[in-house]
Amino acid sequence: MFMESKLKVDSLQQRVYQRLKNNILTNKYSPGMQMNIDQLASDLGVSQTPVREALAMLKHDGLVVTDYYKTPIVSMIEEDDVCELYEVRKLLEGYAIEKVGPTLTEEDHQDLRAILALPDKLAGTDELQETLAQADVQFHGYLAAKVNNSTYFRIFQSVDDMSLRIRTLVLAQTARNVRIVTDEHFAILDALEQKDIKKAVKLLNKHLDNACARTLKAISQQAK
Repeated sequence: MFMESKLKVDSLQQRVYQRLKNNILTNKYSPGMQMNIDQLASDLGVSQTPVREALAMLKHDGLVVTDYYKTPIVSMIEEDDVCELYEVRKLLEGYAIEKVGPTLTEEDHQDLRAILALPDKLAGTDELQETLAQADVQFHGYLAAKVNNSTYFRIFQSVDDMSLRIRTLVLAQTARNVRIVTDEHFAILDALEQKDIKKAVKLLNKHLDNACARTLKAISQQAK
């Protein structure tokens, strides 16, 4: 009986943690936002205990910090963090293109084109921003998932989780002109279809450099 109760508590704590983490990663809880424990517990329909435990886990993740008055707040996104993350993404995703690019089939190319086409169909709708984020994640993740190396994929997933928060920060600007991102993606795909792997890696690096610059601009404007 005790073990069953313990498992239920742990399960609740994990669910609260995942919910809060997702809200931070998707910027529903924006950088600098105070994490009021009473309010969070009320919003989630739970007691304060699982919320406190979840916040401790998020603090360990670096997603929550404690300010001068000991109030938990969502950690800020620093420029150095952005630059470092995009540098690592270039290494990981360039590796994926070099490994799987030559073996991609026509069916793979069609799948990737279908992923990239969806945001265009929704241009101007309320779902555009979320769909653009999904297309971005799916496009980059599609190639990484084909790398036959479990260690690589675990590292990629960890970096991809961290980059989600940065991606969604800049999407509000990008969504005003969907072509900014989709044209860069299509250029990479065109090179892959032509089996020009060096060009695909070069275009990937350019795309990620541009994404980094867009993100830094968004952070700068947010700070004003």
